[in-house]
Amino acid sequence: MKVTLQNFESQIDEQIVDRGLSYWKDGLVTNLEQTKEGLFDAVVAGTENYDIEVIIDSNVVIDFDCNCPYDRGPMCKHVVAVLYAIREGNKSKSTNSKKIVKPTQMRVPGKNTRFGQS
Repeated sequence: MKVTLQNFESQIDEQIVDRGLSYWKDGLVTNLEQTKEGLFDAVVAGTENYDIEVIIDSNVVIDFDCNCPYDRGPMCKHVVAVLYAIREGNKSKSTNSKKIVKPTQMRVPGKNTRFGQS
């Protein structure tokens, strides 16, 4: 499944997209930062605080990880919330979020041990 920042809503279950959008609008995406070129880390508040990592190259979502227990589809609402935050320049109501670089300036990092890339 090829997902971009422009079309991820059309590739994911509508209910998951709606929930992720609500999480983002409610400011539940916190500590979003670009730690390397194309590598984003964030925390999303839910039943617990969930750690999310997303890799993006030329606006294409290459890989993502969330430590929530969701296993009924390709992407959980927490990752969707982070994608909204990245795409919209992190303009949610959250005061805990960090400034990020615009997606057009991203590329895949040279190394990422969490995803087993080198």
